[in-house]
Amino acid sequence: MPFPGYAGTMNTGLLLKLGLLLLWAYAVGLGGYIAARVIIGDGYWLLSFANNFAPYYFLPLVVALPAALVMRRRVISSTLGVLLLLAVGWYGPRFVPQAAAPAANSTTLTVVTFNMFGENETVREAVNWLLTTDADVILLQETPAPIYFREYDDLNDAYPHQVAAHPWGDTLLSRHPLATETIYDRTGDGHASDVRATLLINGQTITIYNVHMSIPLGPRQRFPAPPQNPGIYMISRYDDTERNRQIDSLLDVLADETRPYIVAGDFNMSDNVVKYHDIAAVMVDAQREAGTGMGHTWPVMGARRFPVWVPTALRIDYIWHSGDFITTHSYRGPYLGSDHLPVVATLALPAP
Repeated sequence: MPFPGYAGTMNTGLLLKLGLLLLWAYAVGLGGYIAARVIIGDGYWLLSFANNFAPYYFLPLVVALPAALVMRRRVISSTLGVLLLLAVGWYGPRFVPQAAAPAANSTTLTVVTFNMFGENETVREAVNWLLTTDADVILLQETPAPIYFREYDDLNDAYPHQVAAHPWGDTLLSRHPLATETIYDRTGDGHASDVRATLLINGQTITIYNVHMSIPLGPRQRFPAPPQNPGIYMISRYDDTERNRQIDSLLDVLADETRPYIVAGDFNMSDNVVKYHDIAAVMVDAQREAGTGMGHTWPVMGARRFPVWVPTALRIDYIWHSGDFITTHSYRGPYLGSDHLPVVATLALPAP
């Protein structure tokens, strides 16, 4: 006959062992992911996909570390503590604005980038908001037909200098006269969709690129997945080869730029993937320079018939610039009928 309380003690001990096992499984799994990321980077499709969501893998530390401390397990507590310090060092700076004050004689330029979604049902509301930004340059991707066909007089009056590829293509709207403008086929699919333009402002010529990179999907499925389940279907076809090729091509073009430049648009690339660092080695990310927080822009669940309050998960829309500029302010706009949020940045260009 067992002693009173024996069964309870046995169950408690079993739960402690199970909890400890779960903590170690999480710590080893997270450590293994970090090691694979360092060694392989984006070199394997499944790891490349997983890299998009890297910050989320650290969230269980909020529960795991206190649990290990309560259990008084020194080794696992220390291991999880190291992982927490790594997370703070990795993501903490994103919540601390880094913007520097521009020189007194700088030219200030406000830029908006927004993937509007070509079938946006609230284009008028989006136009109203765009006008409130008082931006100097607006860069649109997936341009709705009413904007392409210049149906809004107030938008045309505020931005008389426009370059539009085609409906659903890229559009550049500028308050300032354009010195040159080019519509080109960046993707190689036979459709000239992207825009490059130069504008003269306060005696300085600036080059602006409006880009829309390909969705990272390949032609074949890696495992069976029903098309009616878009999330699983996209994972089965995940392939960033073409998108990365387009990014490399853009960086090659920028290597020959001699003027201050701005590159903005929908990169279809999370800032958590390793490829992000190739761009950051060449240009300055306005969000990282002067924004606060993660700056997620996609997907806006309100556009997918879910509640608008469901938060976005990734940042794939960017305003980049050459080192000639300083970002003084960067923020996201509101929900405007698209599955993307707009991004606004104010840039300062010192006088030559």
